[in-house]
Amino acid sequence: TDGEIIGEISLLDPRPPLTTVTALEPVVLLELPRARLDEKLQGDPRFAARFYRALGMFLAQRLRNTTSQMGLAEPIDDDDPDELQFDALEETGLASRRFKMILDTLQRTRRAG
Repeated sequence: TDGEIIGEISLLDPRPPLTTVTALEPVVLLELPRARLDEKLQGDPRFAARFYRALGMFLAQRLRNTTSQMGLAEPIDDDDPDELQFDALEETGLASRRFKMILDTLQRTRRAG
């Protein structure tokens, strides 16, 4: 799926990945080198706080969806005040738009090259 994130658990857990991914058709993959991310996280505490908060919210939502799909939890009701509210992901929306801009730039560069 466009914009899918993979490998996020490895940002919190140093053990080997739980799964592997194989593309069934051509894809554009944007890889973020771990050393560069670690450097940014260590050098910018405000960025690190926002990054880990967004990662936590992302993983919480993924877990809620998974347990709901497995029938282990009630279906997610976005109007329920106890559920993760997507309004809280406003900053993540900005990051998503920036990410899309980067992908668009990469695709234009790839076609030109």
